[in-house]
Amino acid sequence: VRGTIPIISVKSQSLEDGYMYLRLTGFKESTTKNMREKIRDYQKDHTLKGIVLDLRNNP
Repeated sequence: VRGTIPIISVKSQSLEDGYMYLRLTGFKESTTKNMREKIRDYQKDHTLKGIVLDLRNNP
């Protein structure tokens, strides 16, 4: 039996206060949901002013 390997398609990092960096490494079925979760998590502790969205090398 083969197991499934989860592929993380959204990576995030906090930048200056109010700004976050989001990198999309690919578009999967769960990418939108994961991106929203990262934004919500950030907003729990910060006021979101802007997002740097990195789509480089995205197939």
